[in-house]
Amino acid sequence: MSSPPDSPRAPGTPTSEEPKPTRRAAAFRPLRPTTVVQTNAMHRAVWINRPFYGVIYRSLRQPGYRFWLEVFAAQIVIVLIGLFLLEVVARQDRGLGLDLALQAVGLSIQERQCGAHSDWCRYLVAVLSFGQRVFEWVVSAVVIVRVFRGVARKRWRFDEKAVLIDGELKIRVASLKPGTILGLEFTVEAVVKPWRYVPLRLTNGGTLSLMADVAMLLRHPIDDESPFSSPSWRDEVRAVSITIMGYDQTINEHVMVNHLYLGPKDFVEGKRFSDANRMTDIGQEYATTHPTWTEGDAHPMVTSIFDYDRLDGVA
Repeated sequence: MSSPPDSPRAPGTPTSEEPKPTRRAAAFRPLRPTTVVQTNAMHRAVWINRPFYGVIYRSLRQPGYRFWLEVFAAQIVIVLIGLFLLEVVARQDRGLGLDLALQAVGLSIQERQCGAHSDWCRYLVAVLSFGQRVFEWVVSAVVIVRVFRGVARKRWRFDEKAVLIDGELKIRVASLKPGTILGLEFTVEAVVKPWRYVPLRLTNGGTLSLMADVAMLLRHPIDDESPFSSPSWRDEVRAVSITIMGYDQTINEHVMVNHLYLGPKDFVEGKRFSDANRMTDIGQEYATTHPTWTEGDAHPMVTSIFDYDRLDGVA
């Protein structure tokens, strides 16, 4: 008599032949940053990065004062390790070991010679000096990246909200740095349930020859192919991702930025952006009080100033 067939097994259920799933050891978890994206109230995406990448990620993302405090603390640790090795392994006096450790990392101008166990002492000083050079190279590279990253990251500013009005999705972005960006490329995508990326067509075709330090609108027409045309778009659209890339003439590098509008809380219907331009007569007042100005001369044009503090207004 043949045995009955096996009952259907739910996916993911381990069998006697399959190894049971095990958790990974969290040995480097403090150095492994987690990238979290909260798509809505019911879902959160988490990425756990590699340990070495975690150190660089931490150095680039943390505030400047904390970064320099950790660099200072790391330098002290290097000196203490050198002092310990010179005192224990090379049998140097504590004062001489401290002088040699400071000398190896370039923090002492007084030249001292090794005492007892001079061979071990010279080897340790050489290793400590090489470690200090590597430390300086890494810190210098991170500092350079932090400087240029800060310039590029603060190049643009987005409004906190995107608006839907006049049959369009409108997103306003301003350039915060003086100078011109050439060859801009805009990529706008909607993240639709479950996890489908839908490109959003822009009225300018997604490219722009140049952009100065002003604000502009990215306009997506809501037609039949747009995910915002559905009556249930608030339940279907998880987010809208905007990426801008261009060549910055000021730093002679390509810069880019990405911004995410999470739905539906970051979208406002039936309202417009408030005007961020404010008029001023500073130029006219200067002309009327200038000694060379005489009655009957034409007044200069009234100046229009773009107020970045008013970007987040929705009227």
